[in-house]
Amino acid sequence: MDEVLHNPANPFVVWVYLLTYALIFGYLGYLLWRRRG
Repeated sequence: MDEVLHNPANPFVVWVYLLTYALIFGYLGYLLWRRRG
């Protein structure tokens, strides 16, 4: 299972990265939008 996580071409790893970035940027954007309003 370890070598699977180290494979950058693995679709599962790509989805995990996308979800993580979406959560981080979504949360930051929400904070900025709330401060503006």
